[in-house]
Amino acid sequence: MGLYDVGNTMSKFREFADKAGLPRLHLVGRHPNPGWDPALHGFDAVNNAQMPQLRAWVSKRQPAKWISRHFDEFMGRPITHSYREAVDILRPINTQGRLSYPNAIPNWDNSPCSGKNGLVITDSTPELWREHLEHVVESISHREDEHRIFFIKSRNEWAEGNHLEPDLKFRT
Repeated sequence: MGLYDVGNTMSKFREFADKAGLPRLHLVGRHPNPGWDPALHGFDAVNNAQMPQLRAWVSKRQPAKWISRHFDEFMGRPITHSYREAVDILRPINTQGRLSYPNAIPNWDNSPCSGKNGLVITDSTPELWREHLEHVVESISHREDEHRIFFIKSRNEWAEGNHLEPDLKFRT
């Protein structure tokens, strides 16, 4: 058994929990593809971790815009997007009837550890974060209480600008 056999691994987790007298586990897999079926892999739900770098931002039918947008990639710098622009990509996505838990992302900069392969989301503000968070909460508000779950994707790494704690910039 190994993580390469995820379905068997999840089955073992459930078996261990049952033997320990724990209530049924609710296992959530993480996958960027909205068509990924968690049940086929032993999970009860999916967390679709859609990040801007995983989707095309500009149509290749507009080559000047495409080259302009991807210039940083070719020059070895991280890709940057404004938070306002990224919020549309970060919105919860349709998972075709599968139970999915969305992400709320207050900010993002993984360039210190990812270098030129990094992604930087700039110009996040408390107001934009509130707008994004309200949309995420609204997307799950119709669910039964036990499935009103979302994930906050923040690494809480001050050096990377990923944090939820109060700071001096916004005094919140």
